[in-house]
Amino acid sequence: MSKKVEIDIEAIEIEEENYHLFISAKAGRKKVRLLLDTGASKTVFDLEQIAEISGKKNEIHKTESVGLGASKVETSLFNLSSLSIGEIKLKNPEIAILDISHVNMAYQAAGIPQIQGILGSDILMKTKAIIDYGKLKLKLKIKE
Repeated sequence: MSKKVEIDIEAIEIEEENYHLFISAKAGRKKVRLLLDTGASKTVFDLEQIAEISGKKNEIHKTESVGLGASKVETSLFNLSSLSIGEIKLKNPEIAILDISHVNMAYQAAGIPQIQGILGSDILMKTKAIIDYGKLKLKLKIKE
């Protein structure tokens, strides 16, 4: 049996005809604001905010990942207790931990609320995501 949900997407025009898409979710019990990024291979949470979001210190595993331009980036991996997007709840998803303060500084300068993380293709693929740009909805489906 599959569970299907549709959640609202907030589209903000960063520059003329250039948009960033955001969703609301819950990491554990904390509400989080995530940038929707189909080009991100892994879901990422901010290094400075993860302790507050997780509420505990879980084991963090260091690894390397390939960034844009094939440069290697040191990444820490972390298992959240849960990530809920609408009515879909993913238990113990592995996420990457990176310093995304530069993103939040740019958003702050533009008057855009900060984010706690980036929803990447790992979870978008797992939930068979469809982005409906016309209705600004994120449609997800997962087997229960």
